[in-house]
Amino acid sequence: SSRVVDDSLFVSSVEVFKPREGYPQELILVHGSKHLVLLNGEDGKVQDEADLLGIPAGPLTFGDFNNDGVLDVMITTKRGYVGYSVKTKQSTSILTAIMGLLLFVFGLLFVSQHLLTTATNEPTRRQPAAKRSTD
Repeated sequence: SSRVVDDSLFVSSVEVFKPREGYPQELILVHGSKHLVLLNGEDGKVQDEADLLGIPAGPLTFGDFNNDGVLDVMITTKRGYVGYSVKTKQSTSILTAIMGLLLFVFGLLFVSQHLLTTATNEPTRRQPAAKRSTD
């Protein structure tokens, strides 16, 4: 699917893919003769860019070559094969909220435990022992 968009940009391939199974959005990979651009499939924002290390001589190949569970991109050039590792952001907002809640609970437990131990360690007045009749 090669075509000339304007005089300075030659688009040799546009691929839409999901980087891993269950990933919520698709990514769009566009490569020309000198550059590789990864776009967000929902809003079209540029996620990453890279300079190609050679002019592509064949189609893009997707596969997980670094065993991280995310599809990576392999490009065949006249000089050989060039691999690009795709990284995805993990959603950390839920994890951050859980960690914050745990810190709050531990802080509350620490403070309440500290207050409880200081309250029980205060000296109390003892009543004099009652004298027994045998004394």
